[in-house]
Amino acid sequence: MVFSLKTQKIVTLLITLSIVTIEIAASFNSALLPNLRADLVISEQLAQWTISATLMALAFSGLIYGVLSERYGRRPVILFGMLLFCFGALGSAVASTIEWLLTARVLQGFGAGVGWIVGNACLKDLFDGDDYTKAMNQVHAVAGIVPALAPSLGAYLADIIGWRLCFFLTFLLGVIALIAKIKKLPETHFDQKQIPLKFLIPTYLGLFKNTKYLVFTSIKVMCVMLLFVESANVPLIFVEHLGIPAKYYGFYIIPVFTVYVLGSYFSSKLCQLFSIEKVLGAGLLSMALSNILILVFDGALPLFFPNSGTLTALQIQGLKLLTYLGWGFVFGNATAGLISSAPGQAGAASAMMIALEMVFSSLGIYGLGFFFNGSIIPLSILMLGVSFFCIGILIIGKNYYKLRSRQN
Repeated sequence: MVFSLKTQKIVTLLITLSIVTIEIAASFNSALLPNLRADLVISEQLAQWTISATLMALAFSGLIYGVLSERYGRRPVILFGMLLFCFGALGSAVASTIEWLLTARVLQGFGAGVGWIVGNACLKDLFDGDDYTKAMNQVHAVAGIVPALAPSLGAYLADIIGWRLCFFLTFLLGVIALIAKIKKLPETHFDQKQIPLKFLIPTYLGLFKNTKYLVFTSIKVMCVMLLFVESANVPLIFVEHLGIPAKYYGFYIIPVFTVYVLGSYFSSKLCQLFSIEKVLGAGLLSMALSNILILVFDGALPLFFPNSGTLTALQIQGLKLLTYLGWGFVFGNATAGLISSAPGQAGAASAMMIALEMVFSSLGIYGLGFFFNGSIIPLSILMLGVSFFCIGILIIGKNYYKLRSRQN
């Protein structure tokens, strides 16, 4: 079905609004970790698990939302998910114990899954080919502004009004997004497939037979995992070990996410000149170089300046500019590539992507928690290893495509 330009703009705006609301909630949670930990008197690892619990719920919900949106349409599923998100945000705001908070965060995560998952499918309903790739990069660019501004705002507000009212603000934003969708969001998926729920697993397993989908998905999943692990560790490193006041933490995030937004914008331009694979490769190399520099300078700095200790927060963020540039090149293009590689299965393909992202992100946060020592070293080692792993996946996939084309 061909949609009017007005419909395309309205739906894109509403999808972006829901994604931005969800991103604000995620960014607030990472920025509020020090305040939350102190108020509830919990360990650093348990504080990080409040993020892991949300991600696991988001992953599980994604597997359901994707197929349900194919069967019942995008609109009702989006409205249901945003309603759950609102209840979870309100529950987080009034939580008095860590058990209560974890339960509320699980509910919020279950609702949040609808944003990117069904949102991706809606955009695929509206756009095709290069237009879809361009739309995805634009949404990622706008959504990327949130992690640049929300941590500083969240940390500042937490210092003034407390972390509970910050969660209440996400509840209000969720209500606004929900009302806007009730009034303005049209249905975009009319070729609804009456897929029996018992076929959920076979539907998703079928995606693993699609080699191109696996290549793009592997890269996107691993890179998103790195972003969430960073969000769970850097606030604690900067605030509790490098002495940055919690209310100022967000200001260290603005420059790197500004570079991410610029990277997302320019990557949409680069894809008009080069293949998605080449742009992805450039992004992954940028991430690898960034973490090589961090490891070299963090280890070598005391040799040249004996009283310097490790890198300062400002020096770390300066070297991380290349990491965020790489993410800007990867996220939108990898998403567009994997959705486009599964025609007719936009909802399921998006759901599987988000589910894997959240599972690996949760495991990544949990796993790195055992190596957390207050320094940037464990995180940078993980980032470097994953960057090279993704480069290897990209090279193997490219060679596989060439082999298949020769055989055909």
